[in-house]
Amino acid sequence: MRRLFFIAVIAAIFSMVLFFQLGCSEEGTAKTKTQEDMIDIGKYIVHTSGCDNCHTPKIFSETGFVLDTTRLLAGHVQNEVLPSLDVTALGQNTWAATTIGLTVWVSPWGISYASNLTPDNAGKVLAKK
Repeated sequence: MRRLFFIAVIAAIFSMVLFFQLGCSEEGTAKTKTQEDMIDIGKYIVHTSGCDNCHTPKIFSETGFVLDTTRLLAGHVQNEVLPSLDVTALGQNTWAATTIGLTVWVSPWGISYASNLTPDNAGKVLAKK
């Protein structure tokens, strides 16, 4: 019984190795991606990873906080003044605060700024305003 089990395990491992080797041996079939393909992949990554949640400033509307579509993925505006915060009024290591745009977080670990993820000069200029 043990011998039969051992032979079955070895056969399964051999089959898996053979299957993966045959599946990975197709050389030269890699398709070069067009600019549109790469943009679609980037959009997919941004939407499925939730990059907008931290890197797009929010504005307050009638329905609550919504993304500021004029500054998608621009991060924290560099010259925006942070409001003063009296940390002595808060509990020790049990607090966190943020700005109205939800792009800066202040907590016992320090200050975290959402960075600009836009690759173009227009986005960089927008984030510096």
